[in-house]
Amino acid sequence: MQEVLLRKLMEKNYFGISTEIDATHRALDLSGAALHAFEGTFTVLQILERRQSKTLVLEVASTRDGSKIRIEPAQIVGIDGMTPERFAENYMIYPDGTDIKVVGKRRGRRPKNWNPETQRVEN
Repeated sequence: MQEVLLRKLMEKNYFGISTEIDATHRALDLSGAALHAFEGTFTVLQILERRQSKTLVLEVASTRDGSKIRIEPAQIVGIDGMTPERFAENYMIYPDGTDIKVVGKRRGRRPKNWNPETQRVEN
């Protein structure tokens, strides 16, 4: 996942604390050496930003055993069971972080109390 897309989703409040993500991470052996890359399901606990490089870091907890790790946005492979691109597309956002513009007319009949000046339903 691109960091630009993650920042846009956070700006629009579609991604935040307690969001469930799928991410890859490197497992460590007892000596501290990285062994294999695993994919797991995590819950976001904190969203942090590095001071010098201004990049995002997510502190997450495993849904399986509760262990906490820190990951970067590039390690995220799924948000709420969908790929990050598909998740963003549901909220009309391109993978590069720009908004998808709606093209064409709306279909269907308008409600009886439709106001054309305000383009919304009046109560």
